[in-house]
Amino acid sequence: MENHEFFTVTSTIGFRPYRVPPRCRKARPVQETFTHEFRIPRVTSEEAPVVALVPDDRGYLGSSDGDDAPLRSYNGQLYTAVMGGRTDIAAAGSDRFPSTAAYESWSPMEFEAIQEAGRKFEGILVVDGQVWKTTSEPSYKIETLGMGGNHGGTLLEVSFLDRGNPGRQFPLTEYEHAVASAIEFANKRGDTNSIKMIRETPRATILDPSAFKIPTQAQRLANAEEQARALVVKAAGFLAGATTHDSLWSAKKLIEEADSLMYQHGLDEVAAAGANT
Repeated sequence: MENHEFFTVTSTIGFRPYRVPPRCRKARPVQETFTHEFRIPRVTSEEAPVVALVPDDRGYLGSSDGDDAPLRSYNGQLYTAVMGGRTDIAAAGSDRFPSTAAYESWSPMEFEAIQEAGRKFEGILVVDGQVWKTTSEPSYKIETLGMGGNHGGTLLEVSFLDRGNPGRQFPLTEYEHAVASAIEFANKRGDTNSIKMIRETPRATILDPSAFKIPTQAQRLANAEEQARALVVKAAGFLAGATTHDSLWSAKKLIEEADSLMYQHGLDEVAAAGANT
C-alpha cells in the first residue's frame, strides 16, 4: 500500500564488515550488501507554497535562460527545484530521481554505510510529485571589482553565499534600500559608471515576506550597536580598577573587536548606554 506521507527510495548498500572466513583465525573485511528504505517527506503545494520568484541569472537555482526561479517554504526552510532537464523539474520516481538506488561504502559498520548512502536524500522534499531541495536564504549583496574610480566597478546581485561583510547584505524584502545603499557605496568608491547597472538590478517577487529571516537593515544596525556597546562597557570594566598589562590587553582586544564590528556594519558612532537616540 502506498504511503502518501513519504516517497520511499529502496537502496542496495554495500559495506565491508569484518568476518572470520572458514578455516581462518583472523577476521578480514568482506563485501556484503543489504537493502534500506529512505523515506522522503511528501507534501502538497498548499503545504509548501511558493514564497518568492528569484532572479537567477547565474543558474544557482537551476532556472534556464535567466528566468526567475521559484522558492518554496516548508517548516521554516526554503526549497529550490531539482531540475530533471533544461526546463522541467525532476519528478519523484523518474530517471532523474528513481525509487531505487545503489551505494558502495568502505565502512565496516552497517549504520555508517546507511548514513553515507542517505546523505544524498538529506534536505529533499517531494511537492506534488516534484523533487525540491533545501537552499540557503538568498539576499541582495553589494559586490566590488577592482580598486574603484571606475577601475572595476560596484554591482548589486542576488547572492546565496552566507559570508562576507554583513553591511553589504540586504534581505530580498528590502530591494529599494539595497539599491540606494549600493548607489551610495558606488559613489564613495568613485564607480559612477556602475550606477545605471545598479538601478537595473533584477527584483525578486516576494509573495510571503514572513518566509525570509535575514535581518532588515534597521534590525542589523540595532543589533550591531547593541553588541558594540556591550563590548565597550566590558572593556571599561577592565580599566575600572588597577591598571595592569593584562587589563590593558583585555580592554584593547575588546575595543578592537568593537571597532571591527562597527566597520563591518558601517557604524560611525554608537550611542552610550541609556542615551536618548
